[in-house]
Amino acid sequence: MIVYGIITCSYRFAMTADQRNSFEEFVLMVNFYLGMGTIPLAFVLGFYIQTVYQRWWEMWLTIPWIDKVALRLSCAIRVPPEHRVQGRNWSQGDSKTPSSQEIREMEKDVDLCRHTILRQCIATSAIVMRSVSAKVGALYPDTSALVADGLLTDEELHLMEDLSRRHLPHESDWWMCMSWALSTTYDCYEKGYISDPHILQGLVDEMMAWRLACAHMLDYSMITVPLVYQQVANLSTYLYFIFVVVGRAQFLDPSKKYSGFEIDYYIPIFSIVEFVMYFGWLQVASKMLDPYGLSKDDVSFDLHWVIHRNVEVGNTMLGPMLKTRPTLRYTTPLSGPGSKAAREGRVDTRVFKFREDVARTTPFPFPTMTRQQRVGDAKRSDSRAATDMPLPRELRSRGSTPY
Repeated sequence: MIVYGIITCSYRFAMTADQRNSFEEFVLMVNFYLGMGTIPLAFVLGFYIQTVYQRWWEMWLTIPWIDKVALRLSCAIRVPPEHRVQGRNWSQGDSKTPSSQEIREMEKDVDLCRHTILRQCIATSAIVMRSVSAKVGALYPDTSALVADGLLTDEELHLMEDLSRRHLPHESDWWMCMSWALSTTYDCYEKGYISDPHILQGLVDEMMAWRLACAHMLDYSMITVPLVYQQVANLSTYLYFIFVVVGRAQFLDPSKKYSGFEIDYYIPIFSIVEFVMYFGWLQVASKMLDPYGLSKDDVSFDLHWVIHRNVEVGNTMLGPMLKTRPTLRYTTPLSGPGSKAAREGRVDTRVFKFREDVARTTPFPFPTMTRQQRVGDAKRSDSRAATDMPLPRELRSRGSTPY
C-alpha cells in the first residue's frame, strides 16, 4: 500500500503532462500483458502449494505410532499354554512339571522381553526424531540424554558408540535398537513364548513397518522441496505483484476514456484482495516446508509429545491392560425393529420408535433432558407414544434411560 500510494500520488500531483502520458502508456502495456497471462501465477503457485501440502501430509503419515506394535506384542509373546497351569508338562514327551516359582520366573521373563522390544522400538524412533527435529534435538542434545529418560540402557549406549566408532564412519546407527529388538523377538520364538511361525512373521512385519516409518522420516528430512522450485514460486509471486502495483492497481485519468479506467476509485480493492490471497497461500506453503521444526504454529508436529505418548500408550498396553479385563457377558446391541432380538420378542420395539421420534424432533447437539421431558417430546411428535412405555429389561437392570 505504501508503494502504491507513492506511485499514485506521483502520477496525480508530481508528474508533468509528458511524464503522465508515458506512465499511462506503460500502465496500459502492463495491463495488456498481465491480462494475457504472461506470468501464470495461479498455475505456478497452485502446483507449488499442492506439492508442499502433499509432502506435509505424507510427513504426518510417516510418524510411527506404537499402538500396532504394542498390540502385537501383547498377544504374540506369552507364556506357553502348557506352562501356565502347574502340573502340566512343559513340552510333549517331557514329564517334568514346572513349579510355581518357575512359572513366575517365566512370566517375568515374558514381561521383560515385551517391554524391552517395546522400549527399543521407541528408542529407534526417538533417535530418528532427534535427527530430524530441532526441538527434539534441543531436548536430547546427545544420545546419553536418552539414557536419562530410560529409553536406552548404559550398555546399549556403549555398544552403539563402540560399533559406530569401529564400523560406521558415517554415524548411521539409528537402526541398531531395531536389530536388537528383532533378535529378542526370535529368542522369544526359540523359547516357546511365540507359539506359531505365522505369529512370529506378523510381529516381525509390524516391527519392520515401524523401522520403515523411521527411515521415511529421515528421507523427508534429507530430501526437501528443491530450492530452485521455492525460488521460482517466490520470484513469480513478487514479480507479479510488482507489475500489479505499477499497472493494474493504478487508476488513470477518467477524462481520457481509457478502456477499463472509466472510474477513479483511489483504493485498489480487488488488487488488495488478490494480494492477500496469493501471499497468504505463499506464507502457508513456507510454514509447511518443515513441520518437524521449531515453529509452534498449527502446521508443525510436536514430535516430543509423540515420543511421550508412545511410551505411555505402549506401557499401558503391555502392563495394566493385560492384567485388567472386563467380565465376559451377553448384551443386546443394536436392538432395533429389524434385529434378531426384536424378531425373537426379547426387545420392546416401541422404545426404538420412541428414540427415532426424539432424534427426529430434537436439534443437534441434543440438550440435556429428563426422561419425562423426552417422553413429552415423543408424545407431541407421535400420538401413539405412551408415557408409561416400558423399558427393555437390559436398560431396567442398569437403571438406564432410552438415551
